[in-house]
Amino acid sequence: MRLQRLVAGVLGAALLGAVPMALTTTSAQAGTTGPASRFENAAFFEAPDGNNVWRYGQAVKFEADVMIECTPGAEDFTCRPADEPGDSVTLQRRMAGSTTWKTVSTKYDASVKVTFSVKSAGTAVYKILYSGGTTAEIQPSDAGTSPSLKGSRNPRGNAVITRSGAFYRGNVDPGWGRKPVTIQRKACAADRCPWRAYKTVRTTRTGGYSAKISVPRSGRLYWRSTVKATSPTFVRGYGVPYYTTRSRMPARVGFGH
Repeated sequence: MRLQRLVAGVLGAALLGAVPMALTTTSAQAGTTGPASRFENAAFFEAPDGNNVWRYGQAVKFEADVMIECTPGAEDFTCRPADEPGDSVTLQRRMAGSTTWKTVSTKYDASVKVTFSVKSAGTAVYKILYSGGTTAEIQPSDAGTSPSLKGSRNPRGNAVITRSGAFYRGNVDPGWGRKPVTIQRKACAADRCPWRAYKTVRTTRTGGYSAKISVPRSGRLYWRSTVKATSPTFVRGYGVPYYTTRSRMPARVGFGH
């Protein structure tokens, strides 16, 4: 009888080419004699894992076009503003539980499609602002406010095979020292198979954790970690799903399908 080796693999990779979600846009308020401006095609992109939750440190991505009236007062928003000194497009963020908007990224060329990519710091609301032009007295505008984008702590997570067996390991970020992390397990990849608690461990002073996991005699077992929500900043967070199985192939770690 041939010895079957242990194998650990990733359940699913992060989604590529996430779908953009439109923002509600508003036109500039009147107040100058110059052309009005507004945002077209303003959007944010879905979370990389496709679950509408951004883990701490994951990129939150936005894009938008600034358009202006070709003729002031004609509402023919088919022209782009010239790239000139003094104009800017900014991405602002208001963290959950806060009343303060803070600028997190600034671009200084509104004459082309503007893109932003900032790291998630937790649940927050975002908005994009155009300062208006200087030479042409273009009126400022904003791209409206996006829905509140959910953010979680990042448990990370990695399944490894060692001489001592299989382990699920990670490091929770930010600020989760000496706190509980629950390892969850399920018997199949399908949504009909529920995740169930397997064991709970405590992190180290710096947020690291490790739990020994099992390998089935046949088939696969699926694993992930989870940390509880801490309102209002973080919703419940989940680590990267992995599976364990046995194989006659050499032990390896790879992406699942």
